[in-house]
Amino acid sequence: MRDEEGVGDVADEASLIRDREEAIEDVDLDRETLEQIDRALQRMEAGTYGVSEVSGKPIPIDRLDAVPYATTLVEEEPLEAR
Repeated sequence: MRDEEGVGDVADEASLIRDREEAIEDVDLDRETLEQIDRALQRMEAGTYGVSEVSGKPIPIDRLDAVPYATTLVEEEPLEAR
């Protein structure tokens, strides 16, 4: 059975499905990153950018250089996020 993209066998179809799933994951990651950037811009406008949302301590410049939308100190992040 062939679909609109000309897939002709099971291996081709599996590859196409995997590619589509990867594209969806990429879009989700891009959307999440954009939301984090938007929140960072809001914190800039509010004057709270660069301050941990957990402890209120300043976030080191090196961390902000690496992750400009960081909201916490490294040690304040959950272990699974590291």
